[in-house]
Amino acid sequence: MPSLSWSDEAIRALQQIYHFLAIRDEALAKRAVRAIQADARKLKTFPYLGHPVAGSAEMRELTVSFGRNGYVMQYSVESGVVLICGVRPQRVPGW
Repeated sequence: MPSLSWSDEAIRALQQIYHFLAIRDEALAKRAVRAIQADARKLKTFPYLGHPVAGSAEMRELTVSFGRNGYVMQYSVESGVVLICGVRPQRVPGW
């Protein structure tokens, strides 16, 4: 089973998501972060759950359902490590 790791950029993105939502509703912010973390943990068992990113042999994306729009996690799988590289709201275009 692969291990799971978060890049500094992905951790910052998760913190930004939390702070943005917590301004209006701290409980909502906690639920959003937990949903993202829960789907990330699924990648330890199913590392190829997300779809490949066009134009990149290494990168994959996983859509995290949450509310109306959800989030997108970009990650890579190498040498038994799933590395979460970024997280963004689904409605925000591109990386």
